[in-house]
Amino acid sequence: MASKVKKEKQTKAGFDPGQYRVMMIMFIILSLVNVACVLLAFWRTGFGLYHAESAMAHVADITQNVHSVNESAQNIVIHCDDHALLESETTNIQRYFEAISAQTEEYRQIDLNKIDPELQYEFNHAILETLSYQRALNDFTDELRSKETLDGAMTAQIYTNLIEPMKTNAENSMNTIFIRQSEATYNFFVRSAQQFLFVLLFLFITMTVGIIGIRRMRKTAKEVNEQAELEHERAQRFRAKSEDIAYSHIVTGFKNYYGLEKDLTDYVAKKEFTIMLCRFNKFSEMNEIYGRSRADEFLASVGEMLSIEYAGKAGLYSTANDEFCFVLHKRTNPIQAKEFAEKITERLSKEFNVDGIMLQRQVLCCYYICYPDSQNHFAQMFCTLDRAMSVAKAQNAQTGQNAIVNVNSLA
Repeated sequence: MASKVKKEKQTKAGFDPGQYRVMMIMFIILSLVNVACVLLAFWRTGFGLYHAESAMAHVADITQNVHSVNESAQNIVIHCDDHALLESETTNIQRYFEAISAQTEEYRQIDLNKIDPELQYEFNHAILETLSYQRALNDFTDELRSKETLDGAMTAQIYTNLIEPMKTNAENSMNTIFIRQSEATYNFFVRSAQQFLFVLLFLFITMTVGIIGIRRMRKTAKEVNEQAELEHERAQRFRAKSEDIAYSHIVTGFKNYYGLEKDLTDYVAKKEFTIMLCRFNKFSEMNEIYGRSRADEFLASVGEMLSIEYAGKAGLYSTANDEFCFVLHKRTNPIQAKEFAEKITERLSKEFNVDGIMLQRQVLCCYYICYPDSQNHFAQMFCTLDRAMSVAKAQNAQTGQNAIVNVNSLA
């Protein structure tokens, strides 16, 4: 009776215990539903987080190994005459590719459908580019290892033409998949955050923390991407250095035959110019008598002299170990060309002081005034110069003096 009276007083005062109990039951049910949804969302997000972080870690490791392969390959090209280093770097390259293969298998076992179904397809494409790069690089290193002596310029040229494009494709593909993986991970977490906001508003703080975490991951991904860009710039610098090696003579620092060919290929048929070839006669005797090291110092001294005295008058090239080429900056008539040839021949045949030893070689010289002709080709022009050099050598054999040949006067 007392309980009934108390209930009636509470109802009159606006407090209905029955409604309170219903609201409490509904609140508990909603809370349980919300908690279940949150737990489900957390489970789904945690599951995705685990796979996303694992996938990003594998891609980052693969990208790093590709960069390591690039560094080893560049090291091989720069020091191709060091067989011990060649073997060591070849072993390192194989080890890096084995690591890439292992990381690839682990990546493919990750379920990325909830993150981005296209990631696996794009990843497989990137790996195909990497495998093509691996095969080309293996063939390249196998060829290098099979040779007893290696031409650094030719090695760099082969690398630039055959390996560099595949390396660039592999590197760009892995950088792209890394960026895509980062973006997909970021987008996945944004979607999850939106789901959290719709599931339960009072867990806003939790959602905020999640978004902050996502932003931190995005920042980390951005930092990693910036590091990848730095590595890409470093690879480009290596590429430029390799190109310099391919087109430069290692002793004099002048452009070599390939550098001359690159400069004149489009020039030879369109412009009138004078080209001159000077060769030290019997230069091999200097190698035999004084050793290659002192002979190289002799060439370096000659190159230094030419840079000081003739760089303003002609383009300077070292087309062979015993041969210098001059492309005159100004047009010359036959008399001027002959005078220049006589001066440069006389200057080159003088003694050079190398470590206190006066070294000297007779000089064979030929000069050629090339006139514009659409039929002219660089290879044809250089063959003409080589034939003229043979004439100069014959003249030297007869006279025992420096020899100068006007190519234009030859039949």
